[in-house]
Amino acid sequence: MTVVPAQVAGVAEIVVASPADPNGAIDPVLLAAAGVLEIDGLLVAGGAQAIGALAFGLPDEGLAPVDRIVGPGNAWVTAAKIEVSSIVGIDLPAGPSEGMVLADSTADPILVAADLVTQAEHGPDSPAILVTTDRALADVVEAEIDRLLPSLERRAILERALREHGRIVIAPDIDAAIAFVNAYAPEHLSVDVADLEAVVERLDSAGSLFVGPWAPESAGDYATGANHVLPTGGLARSCGPLSVETYGRFSQVQRIDRAGLASIAETIGTLATAEGLTAHRNAVEVRFRASAAQKDAVSTAPDR
Repeated sequence: MTVVPAQVAGVAEIVVASPADPNGAIDPVLLAAAGVLEIDGLLVAGGAQAIGALAFGLPDEGLAPVDRIVGPGNAWVTAAKIEVSSIVGIDLPAGPSEGMVLADSTADPILVAADLVTQAEHGPDSPAILVTTDRALADVVEAEIDRLLPSLERRAILERALREHGRIVIAPDIDAAIAFVNAYAPEHLSVDVADLEAVVERLDSAGSLFVGPWAPESAGDYATGANHVLPTGGLARSCGPLSVETYGRFSQVQRIDRAGLASIAETIGTLATAEGLTAHRNAVEVRFRASAAQKDAVSTAPDR
C-alpha cells in the first residue's frame, strides 16, 4: 500500500521498516512482498526507533536519512512522526482505525453488524459507529452483534472496542444522518441505504467509501486496489488517502520575456507598493531602466 504508489511516482530509493518478532525473525509474508517489490532497503525496527532511524539515518549501516516517511503505526509511531515532521516529510498522523456504517430500514442488519464488528477487530481503541434513521434496525443490529461475537477469535478485543468506542446514532432523517457523517469524517464509511447513489454524492468527508451491500470494508483492505492508508480523527475533512501524489514534490517554473513582464509591471508595482515592499517594485523597474539606458547608449554611440 505504501511502496507501489512510491514506485509509480518514481521515488528513487525505497526503504521499508518492520519490527522483528521476539525471536528476531521478520514475518515471511512481509519479506516475500518486499522481495517481489524489489525494495532498496529493509530496516528491522518498529515503533519510534524506526521513525528516528529513517529520519536521521544510520551511517554505520549505510542508511541515509529519507525525505519522506509514510504509513500507519501505533501511538508511539504517530508521536515520533509528528516530532520529526519539521525535518522530514510525513503523510498524516494516524490515529486508531475507525469505521462507520450509514444505513436505513432497507439495510440487512446481519451485514451491518458484520461491518461494524470488522472495524472493531482492528484494536480495542477502534471506534465502530452505526448511523441510522431507523431505530428498529439499530435494535436488531445490536442483537446480531451479541450473537456474532462468541464465534470470533478476537472476541476480547472486539468486546472492549465496542463497549468503549461503539456507538449507535439515531438520526431523524437522512439529511441529518448525512450531516453527522460529514462532520465526523470517518476513515472507513460503509453506505447501505435505499437511494444509494444520491446519498453517496452528498458524502464529502470520508477516507474510503464502501457503497452498497456487496462492498465490505474487507474488500478494500485486501483486494480492490484502493489504498488503505487513510486519514483518521476527522482529517478526512481536508485530506485524502495515501496516493501517488503523496510522493510528489512539485516546483513552479516561470518563463517571462520583456513583453510579458511589461504587461504585468503595473500590477506588480501597485501591489508591491501597497505592501510596502519597494525592493520588489524596484526589481521590475530596474530592468526597464537598464534596458532603456542600453538603448540610449546604442543610439548616441558615434559612427566609426
